[in-house]
Amino acid sequence: MDTFKQVIGQLTQHFANLLIADRIGADIGIKCEWYLINLVTDAFLGTFFCYILQSFVLHMLEGTKYEYKSGIYTIDPDKTFDEDGNDIKISLFCIQIFFWFFIVLFVN
Repeated sequence: MDTFKQVIGQLTQHFANLLIADRIGADIGIKCEWYLINLVTDAFLGTFFCYILQSFVLHMLEGTKYEYKSGIYTIDPDKTFDEDGNDIKISLFCIQIFFWFFIVLFVN
């Protein structure tokens, strides 16, 4: 499930980078250069800002019905996984995907 979240984040970043490079670079003919600049900036600064925003979102959601611990998808937050899959809640995964998608999109 964590891998799928990373794939969603990378796809979001990639297509946002393509869109930004196309919009900015089209006027002066340097789309590839803008894509590279955005990719490198995301790799260094974007990771830091994603961490900060993820921490902020987790803090803001404390005590609400949307509260979650990143990477934990079970009913019991002290259990990180269940071999037979009985305790896994897909709704926790969907909430995490939703917030992660917008964090990556915002940072980009």
